[in-house]
Amino acid sequence: MDGIWKLRFPHCMYPVKTVLEGFEAVNFPDVCTNSPVSKTSAFRLEHCSTAKENGIPTGLREFLGEYCGVAKGNLGMCK
Repeated sequence: MDGIWKLRFPHCMYPVKTVLEGFEAVNFPDVCTNSPVSKTSAFRLEHCSTAKENGIPTGLREFLGEYCGVAKGNLGMCK
């Protein structure tokens, strides 16, 4: 597995170390696999609180654009 699954469904963008016993050699992405609060949110509810406390934007467009530096022209699919 190489993380292509992230393109198929919305997931929380919060970094979480992922290790599955018995599959240590598989490269799982280090993100929370829970669904975000809404279509316009980057995080699930608990991670939204943590992000806000640390000054990280929680809106999907703001998180990807301002915090991650994704070019504005590449944010068209984030609705």
